[in-house]
Amino acid sequence: MTEHFRLSNGILRVAIAATGATLLGLSAPAAQAQQLSFWYQSSTPAHETILKQQIEVCAAQQPGVSVRPESVGLDVMYPRIAAALRDRKPPNVINTVESVVAFLQSRKSLAPVDDVIDAHGRADFIPAFLNTVKAEGKTWAVPDWALHHAVWYRKDLFAEAGIQKMPANWAELQAMAEKLTKDKDGDGKPDQFGFAVPWGAKFFAAQQSLFDALYAQGITVADPKTGAYAFGAKKAEATAALDYMMQMHKRYSPPASIDWTLIEIRSALMNGQIAAGAEWGGVVKFVEQQRPEMLDKLGVFPLPGRDGPAKASLGGGFFHMIGAGPANEVAASKKLVGCLMQPAEVAKRSNSRAIFALPAINSAYETEAFKSDPIIKRFAPEVETIRRDVIANWHRYGLEAGLNPVSSIMESTSVINESMQKVALGRQTAQQAIDELDIFMKQSFEQRQ
Repeated sequence: MTEHFRLSNGILRVAIAATGATLLGLSAPAAQAQQLSFWYQSSTPAHETILKQQIEVCAAQQPGVSVRPESVGLDVMYPRIAAALRDRKPPNVINTVESVVAFLQSRKSLAPVDDVIDAHGRADFIPAFLNTVKAEGKTWAVPDWALHHAVWYRKDLFAEAGIQKMPANWAELQAMAEKLTKDKDGDGKPDQFGFAVPWGAKFFAAQQSLFDALYAQGITVADPKTGAYAFGAKKAEATAALDYMMQMHKRYSPPASIDWTLIEIRSALMNGQIAAGAEWGGVVKFVEQQRPEMLDKLGVFPLPGRDGPAKASLGGGFFHMIGAGPANEVAASKKLVGCLMQPAEVAKRSNSRAIFALPAINSAYETEAFKSDPIIKRFAPEVETIRRDVIANWHRYGLEAGLNPVSSIMESTSVINESMQKVALGRQTAQQAIDELDIFMKQSFEQRQ
């Protein structure tokens, strides 16, 4: 699976149109027995098995409460939510990405969860994950596990090129990529490329290449402090950042990467076609399945900013959210989620994902369940790098100041991907693309206020 599936515009419009009813304030049913619905995004059989076992154990702690878990992919999540809200029967618990939190909160269909977070211990959560799901002075989802977007690279190819120090700015990143781009078979064309920059339209690859550079430079859609639209004031900086990434693509990335998704990056890293590329860490589990002998050749470093460390990184995660509804169901759902947030259980869930995921609570890193995992043990230095330099300060499109349903619009549209493709193909300039994106994002931002 990919980390965030692409949603269709049509699906999103249907979902928005169908969820006009406010669900807060519903009265509790008289029956004592309760069956809670629990929607989740599954990525591996192991994850599904672990989650169901955990739900069963936690549900057993509440007499008279049963839980019905159901796997719901993000590609069908919005129409399923639309139907549920239309029938005034929202799922009691959903475990999925932050854009769904933003959408449901905007429809007044979630219960705030500050009491769950405080009961667990607010200080245990990585702050960036709490900040992303805040709105109206409340927190609307409980962070579960963390994604990261960083540069994964081949240690052996770096060693062959004599590279010992990771790049600290864009000039050094470019010099690194140039040194690693080689014609190994002597046919006059490179067959090893230094740094993959994909512009594929599927699964957000183009958006991710763009926002990697924007966030590294502190360029955001919303102002992280005020929440106001901020991109338009930094169009010149955004144009320069896009120009840089396009030049890296043309000089040091395989020509086919204009259409690459994340799967192609993972395959190319594993096979040595590229020496480095930014992605979500799925390459670790991919290589584990395909060529486990290559695992020791993988390393990671944060994408730097133009003149030094990145100001922020692209990120994301999964969250537990609780549907607004009868008070007794909300209370039972909160107890269920609180139980699921035991540190060892969070570690087990994150370790079972199809990507190299990490817990969103600090205490999970200290559990035996986390430390004893073979992949975690093997990549202990990389885990520390990600914790220190990547997931501590991340943003997601439009959510830089907290929840805003503009994120769903941005992830469901083809506008950004198509614009990036035009620049990569020489059909428009970086400045034209940024101007176009400014209009689109500003209109989308204002529309959803």
